[in-house]
Amino acid sequence: MRMPRSIAPARPISGRSTRPCTSTVRFDAREWGRGLYTSLFAILAAQGFVNAYAGITLPNDSSVALHESLGLRPVGVYRKIGYKAGAWHDVGWWQLTVKDPPASPQPPVLLADIQGQPGWDAMLSAGMPLIRAQGARGHGSI
Repeated sequence: MRMPRSIAPARPISGRSTRPCTSTVRFDAREWGRGLYTSLFAILAAQGFVNAYAGITLPNDSSVALHESLGLRPVGVYRKIGYKAGAWHDVGWWQLTVKDPPASPQPPVLLADIQGQPGWDAMLSAGMPLIRAQGARGHGSI
């Protein structure tokens, strides 16, 4: 079974009233990425996050295509900010609004607090059809 190589928890970026979050997600297969991101976006919205952001080391056409297919839109590029494999690289940033901004933002709800709420199973499994489809094509399954 092919699994994600790494997943880091979403977390608020301190000192910002809009409470953006950061997360690092790397996938071996596009449908795994679509499935896991679909569930992640539903959970982030339930926690009260308004936007999700993705940083992509450039060039990376397949990652850009994946993120844009999920509705993320480019918002900027940090030039020559990352050094990898003997070269300096740009890092592009993409953004997705996961829920409408509230008039009065509240701190994000802890993940542990929403896990017992009605709808948790639906949020968690929102991306499962995409992941199962990947398994049906011989790229692993759950």
